[in-house]
Amino acid sequence: MSTPKRTNAPNENARHGQGGGRKVLGKTNGKGNLTTLGDAALRYARAGYRVVPLKALDKAPWLEKWPKRATTDCEQVKAWWAEQPESNVGLMPPEGCIVVDVDPRHGGSADGLDLPASTPTQETGGGGEHYVVRVEEGAELPERPGVDYLRPGKHQFVAEPSVHPSGELYLWRPGLAPWDVQPALWQPPGNASAASQASAGGSQALAPLPLRRQTAPHLACDHLRALGREVHHLAPDRWGEGEHDKWMREWVMPVHYETGGSEDGRALAHEVSALFTGYDRQALDMKWRTLGREPGRDKVTGASLEHVLRHLRRDVQAASGGIPIVGVGEFARAARPVRWLVRDWLPTGALAVLLGESNAGKSAVAVALGMSVAAGVERFCGKEVRAQGAVVYVAAEGQGGMMARVRIFGEKVLGLDAEALDRVPMFVVPVAISLSESGAVENVASITLAKVRAWAAVQGMAPPPVVLVVIDTLARNIGGDAHESDNADMSAVMNNCATLLRLLAELHPDRQQPAMLLNAHPGHGEKSRLRGAYAMQAALDVIMRIEVAAPQPTNADDDERQAIAELVGGPIAVAQPRVLQVTKARDSAFPPPLRLSFMQDSPGWLRDPETGTANTTVYLAANGEFDAVDGAPVRANRKVTDDQVLEAMAAHPEASQRKL
Repeated sequence: MSTPKRTNAPNENARHGQGGGRKVLGKTNGKGNLTTLGDAALRYARAGYRVVPLKALDKAPWLEKWPKRATTDCEQVKAWWAEQPESNVGLMPPEGCIVVDVDPRHGGSADGLDLPASTPTQETGGGGEHYVVRVEEGAELPERPGVDYLRPGKHQFVAEPSVHPSGELYLWRPGLAPWDVQPALWQPPGNASAASQASAGGSQALAPLPLRRQTAPHLACDHLRALGREVHHLAPDRWGEGEHDKWMREWVMPVHYETGGSEDGRALAHEVSALFTGYDRQALDMKWRTLGREPGRDKVTGASLEHVLRHLRRDVQAASGGIPIVGVGEFARAARPVRWLVRDWLPTGALAVLLGESNAGKSAVAVALGMSVAAGVERFCGKEVRAQGAVVYVAAEGQGGMMARVRIFGEKVLGLDAEALDRVPMFVVPVAISLSESGAVENVASITLAKVRAWAAVQGMAPPPVVLVVIDTLARNIGGDAHESDNADMSAVMNNCATLLRLLAELHPDRQQPAMLLNAHPGHGEKSRLRGAYAMQAALDVIMRIEVAAPQPTNADDDERQAIAELVGGPIAVAQPRVLQVTKARDSAFPPPLRLSFMQDSPGWLRDPETGTANTTVYLAANGEFDAVDGAPVRANRKVTDDQVLEAMAAHPEASQRKL
């Protein structure tokens, strides 16, 4: 593979200058916050990379016994960078992966190595490249001058935004950072592909489920102009006298790439450059004519400019005490239509509650929603599913019933057996988490992101964004000494829920936060309102309630219906109907209530192996037709029940001797 090269000339490599870049990276807000380097180290830890603190402006660790002490523990990482804020960031290669370290100063080149195009790829401060790739066990790695192979447990590599001894920054290529792509499988030249061998042998490996993707277009001139002027506003001396190389790398080259070297692009480059004291018209024109002559060499995109701006904005915000402030015009222009996860019912990024008494079907609805979103179905309860991605389900109670509901819904509704469910990006936390403790929430986010990335690596695809988090139930996940009736405690819980969503937005291309659905119980006296402190209810964007309609007379009670299900060998409708309605919607109109259709089944895998007793499970028939309730009382579908009773007795005459 022919890979993009960055030139080794010093004036081409300078990104942030010999001293200016490091000053930004090491700056804090004076209140104990981490530096940019420390923030980056924390992000890597949350992404599942074991972090090693390095000496400032160096590639060597200052940590003793670092191969054993490299960690993903966020608290430990914070402590290291609090101790030495200007430490460079070192990373241990992930398990099952190596880092191909190409150093052109020693004759190294990636040409002929056939490295995958979509794998984490970094430009080093010394003008080389790092490729993070997966390799099969026993693969023979080709010996090449200037090419080293860094292995987990033995080696570490320097990562963005660390500073090379020369003053250069390490920088991931746009779209190829560890949070953008997973390490791809590399078949070194001369090695047979195990995947190809499996294919030749007739292997029927399951393909990953398709995920919707978004691709960013080239940046328009108006957008580039706004970015350039913002740089001038935040750091008017950034491209001043003596900063020629930085000016070319951070402004002129991205504008050339994004505009295709057009005359409009050149005019824009002049327009913004003239705002800075380092502007040189002749130098810009000469550079513009030479750019693009060597394909790949000058590929510095608008993403690099946005990367610079992110650091500048963070420093300005830190200097102001971390409080953002924008003009009313900018604020108004950010107005957008509601972005839906499930149209008319659940917006993306919403903090929502599913309210219902015990046995109302909250968990069955939450399981069906989570699995439908993760599997990419088009409709849930008749409503369009507008986003697909990873789902995290915290099952703090009733794990046995949860397992049965997941399996039966997969089989009966999605048509997927337990093996095929491995391809569905839904992940279960089978223990309670403490939403009242910020450290616990950060840990959950870190573990979740690492799990999603690991799943994606196995599937051979980019990690999907997390789009939904289900907490079942809220009461079991409050944790600590917090009490649901205390306003201060529940305010902290709601704030930590918002923090969890913000941290999990890392995998989304637009940093869109996932929605959160909290299963909760109503008040002891007032069944229509959420139990607990009012501060919790006030913080919610959406409140949905499941109401159980009064049961209609029927010829079979619950025990008899279980016997019927066993006889007919399939699901039957649950007699008592449920209605789902929205009682609070912060940013949208109230949708009409929906009639829910639950089914009860006794699959063979739920039969007690010793006694032969058939157990039942209930699931939501979420792929059926769901009509809006028109105000008339909801009645049970008695005809179905009676027909099934008659069919069961006709097929099994011995049943007439039993109470049916």
